[in-house]
Amino acid sequence: SHARGDERHPAGTALLKQLILVADSSLAMGQAARAADLYRRAVALTGVLHSPGKNEIVAKLKAANARLALEKRIAVLRRQLETDPDDGKVRKTLIMLCLVELDNPAEAAKLIRDDVDQSLRTHVALAARPVEELAEDACLELGNWYERLAEKATSTGKASALTRARDYYQHYLTRHEKEDLPRIKATVALARVERALSKLTQTGVKSVATGGDAFGTVGDKVTNVTTVGHYIQVWRILPAHAGPGRYRVSIKHARSGQAGGFFMTAWADTNGDGAPDTHIASSSRPSVKQAGEWSSWEFQTKHENVFVGNFWLKATVHLYYQSGGSVKGYAGLSSDMYYSASPRNPPAKRTGPRYTNIRVTAVKR
Repeated sequence: SHARGDERHPAGTALLKQLILVADSSLAMGQAARAADLYRRAVALTGVLHSPGKNEIVAKLKAANARLALEKRIAVLRRQLETDPDDGKVRKTLIMLCLVELDNPAEAAKLIRDDVDQSLRTHVALAARPVEELAEDACLELGNWYERLAEKATSTGKASALTRARDYYQHYLTRHEKEDLPRIKATVALARVERALSKLTQTGVKSVATGGDAFGTVGDKVTNVTTVGHYIQVWRILPAHAGPGRYRVSIKHARSGQAGGFFMTAWADTNGDGAPDTHIASSSRPSVKQAGEWSSWEFQTKHENVFVGNFWLKATVHLYYQSGGSVKGYAGLSSDMYYSASPRNPPAKRTGPRYTNIRVTAVKR
């Protein structure tokens, strides 16, 4: 606001980028009202700057307003349910809105009662559990179920449901090695879902669960397999994707069994020095039957500055690990790695660039 003359346009452009960045983060965190206000300011600023990106911001504003309308509808239904808890129609409508449009199965599970349809009770209970805890058949069933739910959803709800379906199909295929009819069907279903998601992405529709696609190693892959001298490694989630909320971390195994087993972990920087100092959570130790498979884990945090990665307990564990260079398509995570020689100590040492095959999704807050 203090810039003058030739400084005004660069300053305005910088402000515009910051407005969009904060608005995107706010929407991903469930702060639709704040996001809508910021997007409105950004739209006005594009007019002053004659920016070519106005249409994209207007689309984001529409998405924020749609989310606001959804939240208001849910608030009305909640009040109705408080007045009459036995209104089965209102309860089911609220469950489905939380499940599909908000993409929040945990919230939907809170609304389940014994008088709710058995099939819905079963599916919601499974959807509320971390995917790594589910059996193969449950992953396949949930993939099919979410694909059916997408048929009756709004555009945003469709994206959320199809994203869930894709994830469940992928997890089924990483676990089910037998080349049988169920695997063939799951492979066909996964391709079908990915095509549908691609069409939605081309029209600018994104899942409210992710606020966009996964980030991290999503382009070229790290192919080098080795053992390393440290026992814990994490990467900072960059500001555009960071903040309080729930995250899904997926890391690829370089070896089967214990030779490729590791724990996934999350840390936070609480003292502001840029390095992780506080442990948030860690997973159980997943291992896989075949090298090249992925494991996933979800965690919740209230911290702003978050780091994710993995640790292991034996020096013989093999990892996908690249020292130096770059990885095409790598985004959303720092290329600097924070590490420690002991898995029990904060990974406060820093080096880079370093890479592994890791993908992160910011799940609906």
